[in-house]
Amino acid sequence: MNSNKLKLNDDKTEILLMKSGRQTINTPSVSINHNTIDMAEKAKNLEVIFDSDFSMQHQLSTLCKSLYFQLRKIGSIREYPTEKVAKTHVTSLILSKFDYCNSTLAGCLQNKLQKLQSIMNNSARLLCRKPKTTHVTQLLRFLHWLPVKQRLTTKLQSCVSNLFTVQASTIIPVRSPRDPPITKCLRSPKDTNMLKVLRVNVKTYGERSFSYIGPVTLAQNSHVSEAVPNTGYLKKETKNFPVSELLNLCRLSSPTD
Repeated sequence: MNSNKLKLNDDKTEILLMKSGRQTINTPSVSINHNTIDMAEKAKNLEVIFDSDFSMQHQLSTLCKSLYFQLRKIGSIREYPTEKVAKTHVTSLILSKFDYCNSTLAGCLQNKLQKLQSIMNNSARLLCRKPKTTHVTQLLRFLHWLPVKQRLTTKLQSCVSNLFTVQASTIIPVRSPRDPPITKCLRSPKDTNMLKVLRVNVKTYGERSFSYIGPVTLAQNSHVSEAVPNTGYLKKETKNFPVSELLNLCRLSSPTD
């Protein structure tokens, strides 16, 4: 830190020990610059709150409170702006928070992500001025909004695809190993760029690591995995694959303007 002309702020320094929620570990305090710092149960980094058991419960609770606050503010003035202006408000104040660092929520239980999905559903109903009982799938299709789970998938596939670029190779030197080259004649000989899925010892936490969930998410879309060398085509397929999944959920006509 001295070489970068930085100095620790003792009042804002937090130390977090990541462990399983079932483990009971006596965490001693740490002395830095003659100041004693106790282990924290949660710590914030880049506006993302990490729990000691990596459950992301505090992050989800804080995010839901912020989104509901913005949703109530927009709902109080919804009758005044046009649909285009209201969509801009919802996109900038609500949807942008869905996408910020959402890859840290990968691997979370579906019941935890359902809270975020409920907020997105209410935002779509508010924007389209529909009652609470309206089925939201058609509204998401009409607004071209991906559900929360598909947004996580898209972000992970985008992060994995960036590892194959020249710029990322200088920033992230550690990558997931690739599978050995295919020498036999297989049905899909193009899958020579597939990343190798590493074995994990701990199912709950190991499967949430980027080295595991990244290759698994990339393998879910064969078009993306085949297009790894072509970054332009890869980015296009990374976005189109979740959209096609959403369109398959409903084949009825979308609402009219």
